[in-house]
This record gives sequence, structure tokens and C-alpha cells, in this order.
Amino acid sequence: MRVPLCLLLLFLILPLSAQITYKNNAIRTGDEIIKQQVEYKDPGRSGENVVWNFGQLNAVNPEYKLRYESPQLNRDSLYIMGRDTIHAKHIEYGDPIIAIEHRTMYYYRLKGDSLFLLGYENPINIIRHSTPILSMIYPLDYKQQIKKDFKSQGVYSSNEFINTKGYVSLEADARGILILPSNDTVSHTLRIKTIQSISNIDTLNNFSGMEIETYRWYAKGYRYPIFEIIKSFLVSDTTKQEGFKSAFLYPPQNHFYASIYFNVPIIVANKIHKYSAF
Repeated sequence: MRVPLCLLLLFLILPLSAQITYKNNAIRTGDEIIKQQVEYKDPGRSGENVVWNFGQLNAVNPEYKLRYESPQLNRDSLYIMGRDTIHAKHIEYGDPIIAIEHRTMYYYRLKGDSLFLLGYENPINIIRHSTPILSMIYPLDYKQQIKKDFKSQGVYSSNEFINTKGYVSLEADARGILILPSNDTVSHTLRIKTIQSISNIDTLNNFSGMEIETYRWYAKGYRYPIFEIIKSFLVSDTTKQEGFKSAFLYPPQNHFYASIYFNVPIIVANKIHKYSAF
């Protein structure tokens, strides 16, 4: 079949790798993502033309739900965010969003071109970020990097006060080809590396804390990441010990762009899938 010249020219001007944008990648109320926790594997190197082979990783938890909800709006003026409230007049663009995952509620808000985490709570912890944590900036493209400080207060197990500070850095540090645990292959992926450094604040000036590294792979045509790796380190003045680590597959067939202008067939591991282009 002959392809019209105008369509070929359109393909030529489409960027080959994903770019994170608000329109195509922002979290949305009403979405529910079924993640699959899989065996951990090192996230691999940064840079260009990387091949990340996560094929044949076994499932640890085949159904790990993440859903996004709108907070309750009380009397058309106050958003109820767990045990906190936000006045509607202070919201610049879009409603706040609550993410619910693994018995924990995370509270998000968009401000300007950035998505911030305001805090979270679960049966053990109640944490509020007095200086919110940067979660994403729009747009975000390869080699772009940003760093922001944060401060947090809260309560652990109903009686232990928590007071921490630190920074979060976001970097689109790599792009390449991703081989999923299903052995499907996704080309032109963009990896976002997030480092969250957390320091405990005490009156004796003793340093202790945690560092959490999160790697997320995005592909053009999918709103949410399609693969994620998390690893942590316990840090003190003299040591840095490895903590928890995990990996998650976001099955790509479960999330696509809301707006589809035309469908482009993409061959993935000898299977033809519909890939939403724009």
C-alpha cells in the first residue's frame, strides 16, 4: 500500500523520543493503573542509544493498584485533602489530585509548570511538606535537569514527631530501547531519574537520612511510565547502606493518550500494537 507523501513528511517531523508534557503525561483524576511488581534489576547506564533488557523478570505482585481521585470540595470553597484543606481560590490551574496506592494517600497540586507533592498519610505516618516536593516539571526533555529543596513535618505512629528537609532532583538522563518483562520491545523511550535526599533534623546536629533513587521510563503514546525502578540508601555521616529496592511494570496496553489524531501501527516483539501518535 502506498503511503501519502504528506503522511510521510509528518512522520519525519515527529520527535523520535518521548518528551514529558502536561497535556500528554500529567496524572488525571479517574485513572486507575494496574501495576505489576517484578523482580528487581539494576537500572543500567545513562546516555543515548541505551538498551535496557528487563525481559523475563518474574512477577512478585501481579496486581498492584494505583488510582487517582479528586478531593472532596466542601461548600464550593475548600478542598478536603485528608486532614488538611486547601482554599479553592489558591488553586492556579486544575484541581488537586489524590493518588491512592498501597494503603497510602498522596496529595498533589499543580503550580505553574510544576507538579508538587504536598504530603501523604497512611495508618502509620502523617507527613506534610511545608515546602512541597517537586514531582514533575512540564515540559521535560532529554538532558534537562532541575533541583528543588523541600521541608517536611509529621507524626510517626501517633507519638513520634518527624522533622526533615532535603532536595529533589529531576533529570531526563537517558533514552533508548526498553525490553519489558513480557519480552516486548519499546523504542524511543525516555528515562527520568529522580533523586530524593532526606535529612533528619535534630538539636544535636547529628546527620542521618535516606536517599531514594527512582527511574521511570516513558514512551511516546503512553501517559504514564511503562517501567519503574526504585532503590534507597540509608545515609549517615560515615556510611551509606543499601535499603529497599523494587521494580514495577506498567502494562502499556492499559494506558494511552486521551486524544488520538491517528493510529500508527508499531511492531513490538513480532506483534503489531496500535501506537497513538500526535
